[in-house]
Amino acid sequence: MRLCWSTIYVKNMGESLKFYSEFIGLNIHHRQTQPDVDMVYLGEDGQAYLELIEDKAVEKVNLAGSYSIGLQVENGQDIVDKLKAEGYTLLGGPIKPNVITKFWVVQDPDGLKVQLVEINDDL
Repeated sequence: MRLCWSTIYVKNMGESLKFYSEFIGLNIHHRQTQPDVDMVYLGEDGQAYLELIEDKAVEKVNLAGSYSIGLQVENGQDIVDKLKAEGYTLLGGPIKPNVITKFWVVQDPDGLKVQLVEINDDL
């Protein structure tokens, strides 16, 4: 078994793409647009994708709560600094659960908790 994608419904595709693509650094793999639905797959070939869907029929998007995603990044502090400068909220971090892992918790434009994870396996 292999995870293919994880889907997140978003209120505003432009804001979400800025967060996940420009700030986090996920590449837009492909996009499918229909009259009332915009779907964007972020990630690389051979990896699980993050699928963002803006659907005009979905009146309310509620991602706050107990769900979060973790994304491995190269330099979490740089990303956090850019996000804070844009008005995003840092919920926690850096958190070091072990000697090779450090992460920060931020919120995306729709309130989803996103963990920005650095792994230093050179130790």
